[in-house]
Amino acid sequence: MMTYGNTAWFDSRLDVSLINQNTRQKVRDYVQHKCSISIICSRFNKVENFYARMVSYNKKGMTFESSQHYKKGTNIFFRIQNCVIENTDPELCEGLRTASLAEVVCCEKIKNQEEILYKTSVKYHEYY
Repeated sequence: MMTYGNTAWFDSRLDVSLINQNTRQKVRDYVQHKCSISIICSRFNKVENFYARMVSYNKKGMTFESSQHYKKGTNIFFRIQNCVIENTDPELCEGLRTASLAEVVCCEKIKNQEEILYKTSVKYHEYY
């Protein structure tokens, strides 16, 4: 993390747990768009696919729920199964990627009565 005056610049390669409370608040302030979109995920360069449900996204990444546990740092490829955006405000689509590579930032077990689910947050890899 670099600082310039009172402003902390977030380096996406850093572990979020290492960032001070002030910077965490700035990261939380980043606009999150809530959604419920079916996606297909796979570990990068692996054949096996997993179904998941995207629950939120922003310009830097997304969060999804699935029955799979992913280790921090795992690269995944995901794509939206059926992208129906016709009734959505264009502003809400900012940051939504229909297919992309991403790196797992954190993966935690969530409570669900019916099955074991994991909430996984990923950051998008930059386009070149």
